[in-house]
Amino acid sequence: MNKREFVRTLGGTSLAALFGENLWAQYTAQEPARLARDETFWARIRRQYVLKPDYVNLEHGYYSMQSQPVLEAFIRHVREVNREASHYMRTRQSDDKTAVRARIAQLAGVPAEELIVTRNTTESLDTVIAGFDWHAGDEAVMAAQDYGAMLDMFRLQARRYGMVNRVISLPMDPRSDEEIVQLYESAITPKTRLLMCCHLVNITGQILPVARIADMAHRHGVQVMVDGAHAFGHLAFAIPDLSCDYYAASLHKWLGSPLGAGMLWVKRGAWPTTTSASSTTPGRTRCTRTSASRTRSIFISRSGSSGSRRACATSSATGPTRCVAIRGSSSTRRPIRRARAASRTSASPACGRPISRARCSSVTTSGPWRSTAPKCTARASRRTCSSRPPSWTGWSGR
Repeated sequence: MNKREFVRTLGGTSLAALFGENLWAQYTAQEPARLARDETFWARIRRQYVLKPDYVNLEHGYYSMQSQPVLEAFIRHVREVNREASHYMRTRQSDDKTAVRARIAQLAGVPAEELIVTRNTTESLDTVIAGFDWHAGDEAVMAAQDYGAMLDMFRLQARRYGMVNRVISLPMDPRSDEEIVQLYESAITPKTRLLMCCHLVNITGQILPVARIADMAHRHGVQVMVDGAHAFGHLAFAIPDLSCDYYAASLHKWLGSPLGAGMLWVKRGAWPTTTSASSTTPGRTRCTRTSASRTRSIFISRSGSSGSRRACATSSATGPTRCVAIRGSSSTRRPIRRARAASRTSASPACGRPISRARCSSVTTSGPWRSTAPKCTARASRRTCSSRPPSWTGWSGR
């Protein structure tokens, strides 16, 4: 990217922090071609950084050094938080986070309620990958050139749940964008649930045709997650232009924020897990999981004159309702009554959490429950929970 492109595109948005709003407004009024030749302008930028004279640092891959105004503001905030300690956490933290989130959302061109602040791109994408309700045989598509930590996270899901990762290899010199799109499409099957692609590949610098990849995947009913670690603050775009479902980025790379700042955007309605709680009939507590392709209801049911109880699952993807008997003394049934009472008064996660405990303490699970309920191990007449809460509660599961 040359100087002209830098000042014309999103890469120049962080410059307001270097010059101040008034001075930066004077520069933005100039034509990019003229500003690119203004050595006074570039000298002002250089003065905002304290750099080692030993070498010229051209790498922002791990993270960018902060400009002096950003660094001083960061240190000032650290001191203020340290001075107030828990008082800050209880009185100002939430408002400050909301304000920061709103500014990031404005920069990304998305509603603030669809975006959260994280520590980095990896944490953001891990939240999506681990939050999926994976089942044996489910598939995800990705490229060998994707970031190693993300490939590792998909491998972990394959080991845990038996899902399948289909990995393509991006050509270094593709003939056209269509070649890239077709390559991803060739890996999609009826079992594919998620496609991950980079916006800008970190090891080659390739910029992928994300919008075209997303449009293709959506025609097959597949959601698209984009790794934008090296694109946000570097390229000129708004996230909605990419047509994806999830977008993650690190703010400490090309945007120049302090180290340890990232974001995750989730398209409204795209998150695969939503829950609702209701008492549809006496003696029943229901949690419903919905997505574009599946609907599963999980409930505790009482039936028969003996009042026997069952844990049941109904899924449009797997067919008829399947149940397992709940066994135990009255003491093990109390958590189920608590779950029913909680579900009448509040939605997720109160619906999922007590049911999770009840199942852990009183249900032997197998078969269709493998990825949607905690595993329980019998030890000296006690059962110990050895897994996460079910992913349909809307928790990230990490």
